[in-house]
Amino acid sequence: MTKNALNPSQAASLRSKVDVPPRPPIGRYVAGGIAVIGLLFGGLGSWAALAPLTSAAIAPGVVKVDTSSKVVQHLEGGIIRDILVRDGEAVKKGQVLVRLDDADAEADLNAIHGQIGALEAEITSTREQLPSVEEQLSDQRSLYKKGFARKPVLLDLERTVTQLKGQIAANEKRLLSLREQERKAQAKTDRNGIDGAGEKHVLALALGAMENAAVVKALLADLVERGLQPDIARLFIVDGAKALSRAVRDTFGRFALIQRCQVHKGRNIIERLDPSLHAGVKKVLRQAWDSPSAEQAERVLRSLARRLDHDAPGVSASIHEGLDEMLTVIRLGLPDQLRRSLGCTNAIESMIAVLRTVCSNVKRWRNARMALRWTGTAMLEAKKGFRRLKAHKQLPVLRTALLRHQQAVLADQAIDRQSLAA
Repeated sequence: MTKNALNPSQAASLRSKVDVPPRPPIGRYVAGGIAVIGLLFGGLGSWAALAPLTSAAIAPGVVKVDTSSKVVQHLEGGIIRDILVRDGEAVKKGQVLVRLDDADAEADLNAIHGQIGALEAEITSTREQLPSVEEQLSDQRSLYKKGFARKPVLLDLERTVTQLKGQIAANEKRLLSLREQERKAQAKTDRNGIDGAGEKHVLALALGAMENAAVVKALLADLVERGLQPDIARLFIVDGAKALSRAVRDTFGRFALIQRCQVHKGRNIIERLDPSLHAGVKKVLRQAWDSPSAEQAERVLRSLARRLDHDAPGVSASIHEGLDEMLTVIRLGLPDQLRRSLGCTNAIESMIAVLRTVCSNVKRWRNARMALRWTGTAMLEAKKGFRRLKAHKQLPVLRTALLRHQQAVLADQAIDRQSLAA
């Protein structure tokens, strides 16, 4: 132990002699501070609740609530035709919420069809012109080598050939682009087999050669076997193949009403005419399709056939062939919008486009079963894009017309039976 250290008894005696001041009352100050803060916030809250406001600043804003409710918007926009859900309703993945009016899509599709037709005609005309120019160029080269032709003429012909080939290549490239636009537009406006509510359905699939009546009959017979009643009037829309019409009539008899596609018919007529006649003939065909009665439409078409009889007798005969079947929707007295929807095979064009796209992935077809499998898969894929018929609200008019036709057929059959009995 050192010299300066204190023992415990000495330290205690020293503390008793020192005057130590008492500790301040801290609890009293804390309580006072809390009381002041409470009075401050209480006063401010009372003032905010009771004091009148003489002015306010208003500014636009958006309140975004992070909940399960979501705002939906179509990618490309459009006019809403039907809203299928209520605001705030719980929906499932893949459920259809709204249906858009497809008038713009159909107008775009018709415009694209017109551009494709004009471009195909231009390509055909250019290709027909190219051989004669190339022949002239060959002759001029031979004469130039012999000294009987001038070089400027030869150069002009070479430029013309180059221009024609470049024009064909550019138009073919543009045609491919239009075909792609057509496929996308058809995906918006496509339909297939249509029921009474305007919904589309894939009905059947069969493998066989194109325009084979036996294959079509077998397909229709399968539909009948699966429950399709053959003694009920129905409207069949075909692309114009004779085998299809014959098979339909053989299966359903007089109950079947056949509408031949007006678009395909018009395209077949235009493609066989001189380009100078295209605009005039298209105008006449449109006038026929828009006629208020089948009799007037028939007069317009027969007049067109007479005008073309001298310049294009084959086209004239094509107009007369199947004339009645081209006017079925007009003869039934359907509204204009429903006539446009059912007067052509646009109802299945989108499905065909999907078939082409899906089946183009196959580089080598091994057998018929593979073809059926891929085609069926493509049809199921196309079914996802099916939309209700645009004029579905007018379908009761078609139903009434078909019932009227069915009653007339039944009455004729009763008369025939009475005649045979007599």
